[in-house]
Amino acid sequence: MSRVLVVSIVLSQLFGCAIGNKQDYRQAVLSLGNVGHPKISVGVQDLRPDVVSGSEDEDYLGMQRAGFGNPYDVSTLSKRPLADEMSSVLVKGLRDSGANAQSIRLAPSLSKDQVTSSLKAAKPDKMLLLTLMDWESDTYVSTDLRYDAEMQVCVFHAHSAIDSMTIRPPIPR
Repeated sequence: MSRVLVVSIVLSQLFGCAIGNKQDYRQAVLSLGNVGHPKISVGVQDLRPDVVSGSEDEDYLGMQRAGFGNPYDVSTLSKRPLADEMSSVLVKGLRDSGANAQSIRLAPSLSKDQVTSSLKAAKPDKMLLLTLMDWESDTYVSTDLRYDAEMQVCVFHAHSAIDSMTIRPPIPR
């Protein structure tokens, strides 16, 4: 009996710590200055290859490694897609700064034209689109985050785009 107990304790110490871990992105806070009161459509589209192909769920964040470095998937605590979590943070930050922001759900399968049409449907003054091409954390002793994203902001006049800007941060190495 004591041998079973010792084996159980050893196995839980080696493997139990990494299984089923989740991250709560809803805790993130975006702090902006006063942005006025424009109507803003906000969308985040997840185009990570593993999500688009269906080999990973939309709530996949990366992996956490246990005792011998064996990886276990990490997902969002809410079980909502990562894109929805990020969109919620953006919308809350914009609303806290005075904007009339609303989140528009964008499926990974939508084409660029469908994404634009979805964001324009609410007849916003501005449109903010964050496209995730890569987002994966890897935690063992420390955490590495690999990401590739692009943000596009469009300003509309009479619901026709008059100005557009694309922001693409440098990819970390």
